[in-house]
Amino acid sequence: MNTNIIQQTTKTTTSSSSTPIFRVYKDQPNESLKVPLVEDGIIKEEIGDIKHFVQKWFNIPDFSSFNLVLQNDESNPLVSSTPLSNFAGNVVLKIQPITTTTSKWESPQDLLKWMINRYGAPKPPANETSSEMPLMGRDMVLQDIYNKVLTRYQIPERNRDNQPLLVVAGAPGIGKTRILETIGNYLHTKKDSKLPKYQININISLGNGSNWDPYSESSNPKIALCKRVLWRYFAHGHHVPFNKFCQEIESMLKETTTLDFCFSAISDHLASLDPTMQQQQILINFGIDEFQKCLFESKDVVQRRSILKAVIQSVSDLLVFLPNTMFFYNIIFAGTILEDITIIIGGSSIPYHFIPLRLLNLDEYMKISETILGTQKSNDNDIQRAIRFMGGWPRPLEILFKVIRNLTQPIKYDTTDLLTRVELELNQRYPIISIEDLLPSIIVYSVTQTVIRPHDKPQMVIPQDTPQPNERSFGDLQSFGLFSITSDNKVFLPLIFLRRYTNLNHNSPLLKSLQYIINLLEKKSSWEEWENFNCHLEIIKHQSHHYLSLKNESKSYSLGEYYKGALFFPPILASSTFSNQVATLSICSYPTSRCPENCDIDKQCQAGTAIIKNAKGGLVDMFYKAQLDIGTAYFLGNAKYTDGSTATLKTIDLDLTNFVSASKHIVETSKEQQIKFIPIVYSNHSVTTSMKKNFEDQLKKITKITEAIIVCRGTINNNNVPQPHDGFYYPFQDFIYKLKE
Repeated sequence: MNTNIIQQTTKTTTSSSSTPIFRVYKDQPNESLKVPLVEDGIIKEEIGDIKHFVQKWFNIPDFSSFNLVLQNDESNPLVSSTPLSNFAGNVVLKIQPITTTTSKWESPQDLLKWMINRYGAPKPPANETSSEMPLMGRDMVLQDIYNKVLTRYQIPERNRDNQPLLVVAGAPGIGKTRILETIGNYLHTKKDSKLPKYQININISLGNGSNWDPYSESSNPKIALCKRVLWRYFAHGHHVPFNKFCQEIESMLKETTTLDFCFSAISDHLASLDPTMQQQQILINFGIDEFQKCLFESKDVVQRRSILKAVIQSVSDLLVFLPNTMFFYNIIFAGTILEDITIIIGGSSIPYHFIPLRLLNLDEYMKISETILGTQKSNDNDIQRAIRFMGGWPRPLEILFKVIRNLTQPIKYDTTDLLTRVELELNQRYPIISIEDLLPSIIVYSVTQTVIRPHDKPQMVIPQDTPQPNERSFGDLQSFGLFSITSDNKVFLPLIFLRRYTNLNHNSPLLKSLQYIINLLEKKSSWEEWENFNCHLEIIKHQSHHYLSLKNESKSYSLGEYYKGALFFPPILASSTFSNQVATLSICSYPTSRCPENCDIDKQCQAGTAIIKNAKGGLVDMFYKAQLDIGTAYFLGNAKYTDGSTATLKTIDLDLTNFVSASKHIVETSKEQQIKFIPIVYSNHSVTTSMKKNFEDQLKKITKITEAIIVCRGTINNNNVPQPHDGFYYPFQDFIYKLKE
């Protein structure tokens, strides 16, 4: 709008009052109506407020069917967002009907003029995400995107082969949309950035208010994207529904309208606000969210992917620097299924970079909780336990924070109550009724950290009485919010999801032990029942690996796969395998007499049945018998823990004397021959280099025991650099120690 004209007009009509007086008429000036500046107790602040009054008073059905113009400047419609403080004195306004035209937009200037006349000056739309959570743990992702965009930008001769798309894929609520909304500001404020100074940031979605219609939009995906770009910039901020917007502009679009054409109109508008943008190169950050929405529901994979393929192809040409344009495009696709887009892009010879989004680590999500909840609440034991149950998945964390903030005193809450409230919302967002039979198998894939392929279908590894056929792939199930697939293609389930799934069905030994640990962690710290915790964890691990090995054509699982991340003495022990020809651990047994000191060892401990848990004072805390490829072995376990305060693991905690004594009792009372003994130390602390060496030196002096395992939180080298080794404790690794030690 020409503000100079407004100033000239108001000078000639100035009154003694500092508050302007607005009068409006439809046909004749002498029939003008005085507009109240306060209506229903609300003070009018913009011309748009007056326009709403006019629409109501004159019974005009459609707000967008008329403009307000100054009486002596009918060629310049007033913009709805114009502040009333721009005016003074007596201001006479005329109602000007908008005459519709059927002519197509021939130029970006035609498009821009039509949009301004129809909707007024663009207003920034609200972000698709309303999260209050600080964007923590994503610095490396944003830096990675910057590096990739800069690499493309600095290539002198650009072609399809060296201008890749960027693809962000992951489970719902992991932060994909936040990345799209953040990257523009990150690139713009990047210190010493070598990218263009001026930029346009437009993110569209194929869901969330502008859902993809496979029937009406599949014939011309390029036009479908153009509609979303224009709606997002010109109409969304004015709360114009997407479908209504599409109807209004349908007759104006040519079949050949391009995205570059649309961005040119947007650029012209921004240049009118900031003339320094004219003739400057502009970086356009163009995000396409929820790309999986344009996948067909079809068993025919070619048909299923046909529209997504057309969408990708319609934007890929923008990546190559077009002639006669000053635009450089950074295009990012975001969605829940990577496999489909990977196959499509690969098949079309379109290069791309996958940008993985990891889950937040313990330190990151605890800092976020302190920022949002405050120190007092975030340090509350019940709240802190509930936070760890979310496993660093942003969406469940956000739900939990909302639950906590909605609690009103003096309501008494505990961890169980908080988790139950979170589950209610998760069950509404991500229902699991149709795949209940598959949930135990999903747990097995998660516990074993088996590498999967997203397009494969999970096998029913745990037998069901009346199994239902599964038609969904891992990628499909992730898109439903049932788990997250990590960047190295493993199924991740935070404890809140494991809790949901075990509540449905806990008849198997696997699920019973899983539920035992979950119930324990809702009320206590793991080290308060460290022996029981490890006992049931052994059952969970053995059951899961055993089920999977039976399904995979009798493939045995190794000690290295089982005790993931553990320290093996000697290292070759990790390659030994468990036999799957015998049953595996199914119960935790509590003998009345200490074992092996005062029990019938052959009767008490049969291969693959029970893990023995001794009362305090036994030579070993727990042990079990297993069949390995190297023979029969007794795994003798002692649990060593610190309470997370000032205690530290000591060299004496790794002493092998009691293991030797226990092995002698077994040899003396068992009828079996050629028995191997493998001591295991279960620790929630780290092992130093000197402790590790001392342990190895002990082993060398013992004749009957030549192998051993240390399951621990991690190792610390001579330079005091920690290295995590807590793989065996997954998915409970965030529960084995306090945050600050």
